[in-house]
Amino acid sequence: MKKKCVITVFALALVLFGSMYVSAICCEKLKESEMWCKAATSQSQCDSSYQIWLYKETCNLVPECYGTCVNPKTGECSQYTPKAQCINSGGVWSEKDIDEVPACQEYCCVLGQDAYFMTETECKNLMSQHGIQGIIRKDISSRLECEVMQATVKRGACVVSSLNEKACKITTNSECTPEKVNELSKYLQDSPTGVNQIDVRFYENHLCTASINGISISNCAKSKNTVCKDNKVYYMDLCGNLANIYDSSKYDNVDYWNYMIEEYDDSLCKVGARGSTTCGNCDTTANTVCQNYKDVEKSALPNKPQNNEEGFVCGDLSCKYKGVTYQHGESWCEGTAGTLIINRNLTTGAIFKKDRDELRNVDKYNLPGSRYYKLVCSFGEVIVEECGDYRNSVCMQGKDDYSKRSIASCVYNPWKACSVIDRRSQCESDNTLCKWIPGYRWDLEIASEEERKEFQGSCVPLIAPGFDFWNPTTQGNIICASAGFQEIAFFEVHWTSSRENMGNRENGWGNKEIAHRCLNGCYAIPYYGMEFNQKVGEEKKYPEEIHCTSIGGACTAYNVLTEFYDESEFKLPSDVSSYYLSTRRGQYCHKAGKPDKWVSGKVTGKNYDCTTGAGDEEKDEDKERDYPIYLTNDEWIKSITERAKSMGDCGYKASMNGRYSDPESELITAIFQKLKQNGEVKENVTVEQKIYRGNAYVKGDLERYETEMPISMISHSCLETPGATCISAGRSENPCEGGEVGTGECSTNMVCCVFPEL
Repeated sequence: MKKKCVITVFALALVLFGSMYVSAICCEKLKESEMWCKAATSQSQCDSSYQIWLYKETCNLVPECYGTCVNPKTGECSQYTPKAQCINSGGVWSEKDIDEVPACQEYCCVLGQDAYFMTETECKNLMSQHGIQGIIRKDISSRLECEVMQATVKRGACVVSSLNEKACKITTNSECTPEKVNELSKYLQDSPTGVNQIDVRFYENHLCTASINGISISNCAKSKNTVCKDNKVYYMDLCGNLANIYDSSKYDNVDYWNYMIEEYDDSLCKVGARGSTTCGNCDTTANTVCQNYKDVEKSALPNKPQNNEEGFVCGDLSCKYKGVTYQHGESWCEGTAGTLIINRNLTTGAIFKKDRDELRNVDKYNLPGSRYYKLVCSFGEVIVEECGDYRNSVCMQGKDDYSKRSIASCVYNPWKACSVIDRRSQCESDNTLCKWIPGYRWDLEIASEEERKEFQGSCVPLIAPGFDFWNPTTQGNIICASAGFQEIAFFEVHWTSSRENMGNRENGWGNKEIAHRCLNGCYAIPYYGMEFNQKVGEEKKYPEEIHCTSIGGACTAYNVLTEFYDESEFKLPSDVSSYYLSTRRGQYCHKAGKPDKWVSGKVTGKNYDCTTGAGDEEKDEDKERDYPIYLTNDEWIKSITERAKSMGDCGYKASMNGRYSDPESELITAIFQKLKQNGEVKENVTVEQKIYRGNAYVKGDLERYETEMPISMISHSCLETPGATCISAGRSENPCEGGEVGTGECSTNMVCCVFPEL
């Protein structure tokens, strides 16, 4: 215990001893940052272009770090501002407190009926901004006094009378007093000989054209003159004063020329979205603006303005685009050929289901070269804004729930994030731009029966991105190659048939024999299960989702096949041998207690039964094979091609101008390898054929392969190399761009490419 105590004291002494020799430094500016007047422990932390104060424990002791900064343009003042920072921003710095700087003194700034407590420069800027000649009340030096003064400000007619004249000006009561008679005398045409001959009267809430008891308060009379002011059309009297908002129906109304009517008064006339020639109550939020009638589209406002000399009216701000009228401020989407106008809920951001389903069509939408645009209606003109290159952002539009106006925006397309999502519900949630393709997973794993709907598939971009394929530094080829795959189909050949050429008539290529003798991976065999192909638009379902009460009921042929694979007691409409399906029991059943081994032999009758004798259902189901990834060859091809095309400008599809890509970019090559009975390779030789090219099986006739497509004998080395794949040599000048050429062989016009992991 004593030893521990000594160590503790000694350590503490070292800390205290060390701190005595630490010198504090104040940097006027820290290096490579916008931090001013900050303490540091070393001069190397300071920006050498500015001052450095040594032996300062805190920057609070440096006068240059705390002062008042005045923006000479805006009049804004800020205190406790470092001198260098102030000067660097174009300000004027003073070491005095803000209350001691004359330019920072605040006064009551009176603009009409409004009053603001601010600096003199800020007040002048506000006057200039609104085009109003205000007053700076320097006799009012507190915010409270200014607010009290504002509450007493009234607006009305200020009548200045002499013996022969009654001039009038619309102003405030504070500016219409006998004390200001010298200033008000300028309103009179005939200058009086003395100020005592001038009478000043204020008429609250009255216009200069008002009459009281039938007697006009001034010489100012009404007129048909109009003017634009704050986007409203106002009448003007003959003295040049603003009257009320233009309303042609009230030109002869006495009260309309007597009293002021505020803009928010319900008695004011209303203007529709298409504008008006009779009412000047324009509103940009309602799509109208003050403009001269000669500039207005006459088809929208055919009637000329009445009781209106200058012809200022409320014109329509809308735009016409492709037969549709959009209001000012509205925006909408447009795109080149190969794009879809995408609609969404503006509140939730979710794309409408109809559009989401449409976007799944990779052969129709988001084609190579296509692009999205956002269009905006601005003061009658359509402005075009481009969304991101290569569909990195796309346009989406929706209707505002309140105004029902169209609002569009270019939305970022996070296509790279889709491939890391491994579950369907997350992939197709309302907040993603991804879609789920049932079938292969990116990691090639097989999901369990309980999780197959949620996890057995690939998440891909809903909106396929583009690639600058002409740029050798991009990874377009790598991304497209990542959608490639290898599939192994095991099937037997009759002992009387030759296995040297699997494409000839002898072995029944294109007929049922190969399909009937298949044991595993059968969906890769051309036309396998063709009688049960899904209909267009039919969604993939799983056995647990289908409940067929009888054959020929509400189920489709695909549903029938689905249950056949998973329910041993379910019967097909006729013998299995009538279809392009395997007649090998091993396609459907496990050996008892051995899920990785299959029972061999034929399926008899219209159903399969894994027990040769009497057996209970539990024992029967225990021997059934797992539900396959795909049921038919058609389903397999549609899945893998959609997955590849969704990854970007991959696969065989038309561009926005209708020109198709190289058919070799979508290629299925069958490699037939002879195996021994135990599954080992009998010979290190394969027979290879191209069986699918572009978007169809070659020539549509599998029995003519031996004459239409040459057969090559190759080593199987390329596909055995990790990260290697065969790519068409004609796709680009350098098909292996982003990777390197491998040593393995491929078929004619193909290159073996090895790509790093993405």
